[in-house]
This record gives sequence, structure tokens and C-alpha cells, in this order.
Amino acid sequence: MLDQLQGLYLVQLDAALGAVYAIAGWNGSPRARAAALADAEAVVRLVDVRHAARVRAAHGDFWSAWAPQHRPAVAEHRAALARALTEATVLVVAGGHVGVLLRVLHVFGVAGRLPPTVLAWSAGAMALTERVVLFGDRAAHGPSHPEVYEPGLGLVAGAVLLPHARRRLMVDDQVRMGVLARRFAPSRCVVLDDGVRVDLGAGGTLPSGARVVGEDGRIVAVAA
Repeated sequence: MLDQLQGLYLVQLDAALGAVYAIAGWNGSPRARAAALADAEAVVRLVDVRHAARVRAAHGDFWSAWAPQHRPAVAEHRAALARALTEATVLVVAGGHVGVLLRVLHVFGVAGRLPPTVLAWSAGAMALTERVVLFGDRAAHGPSHPEVYEPGLGLVAGAVLLPHARRRLMVDDQVRMGVLARRFAPSRCVVLDDGVRVDLGAGGTLPSGARVVGEDGRIVAVAA
């Protein structure tokens, strides 16, 4: 069901973003273009929101129907993990396949038993957000649209994390990057290039100096 929802969503997204880019490149009246662009981007955000709601509903249906947390094998592992996390001072979430990471983190109830410090990178960092957004402008088959994928753990609020951004996004394309930033606003698209470290403050606030994508498509630093 999740695969079918994602496939149908991508059909909708391709049409909606196609209109956005066509309008953004239109050479007529700037005022008329701005109004049409705002409408087209609103359609993209609606497609994103409706898809995310359907994915959450599908997960809810699955957990209601199958209750994996109550199955003996899963319950045993959840209990063992809860004991380990109670004694831990740091939880490290490495990269990998973000879909697999999300399944494991959700099934074993990690979000409710966090130690004081959480360290994560790449897909592991993405899994900590409210919503995971997949992206890849430099795939072998050509650029693909950034797509809302799954709800994350919700530990990092108000941010869409972009690991290896300069290697995976056409950061010099200000139109494309601007659409990305405006599409997910007020959440900020955080650039996590190779070697970048971002220490989140209380409540998941971004520190000054963190790099984000501005609504004009430029990468800028968060002000102090």
C-alpha cells in the first residue's frame, strides 16, 4: 500500500512541479508570473500534505490491525532495548536505507526512550525529523523531484535535513533550490554537506551559522 501511495503521489508531483518550473521560467509580466507561481506552489504543498496524511493513515491502519508491538518476539526485543537505552548516555543513529531505519526505530519504540544525547548522520539524521524528504538531482537517470516519504521520529522539528547536499543537489540552480525552500516553509531546509556538524539547541533550534536554503534559492547561514 505504501509503495502504491508513493507511486501515485509521484505522478501528481510531477505534474504539479512541472507547472511550477514552467511558470518560473515564463518571460511575461513579473506581477502575473508571481501570482501564478504562488498558486502553483500552493498546489504542490497541498499534494505533499495530502500524501503525508494518507501515509500516516496507512501506518495507523497497519498498527491497529496487526499490533506488532504486542507480538512476543517484538515485545521481547522492545523490552531489551528499553533496558539498554535506560542505561545509555548517548544514542548513535548511523546512515543507511532511511526506510529500513524508520521501520526499526518505530517498531522498537525508540523515540519514547531516548538518552540525554542523540548523535546521527546521513539517513540516520533524516529519520529524526518530522517528515523525511527524499532528494537526488544527480542520479544516473537524471534529476528527480524531492518527495515527501514517511513521517520521522519528530525529534527535530521545523527542519528538512539535506545530507550531502552539494553532492546530491544542483545547488547552483536558484530556481530549483528556491522552490524547494518555499515548498517546505516554515520548516527550513538544512544543508548538511560532508564534514558539517550541527549541534541543535533546546527544542531542536538551529544554531547560528547553520547553513539553510533561503527562499531565493541561495544557501545562507542562520543569523545569531
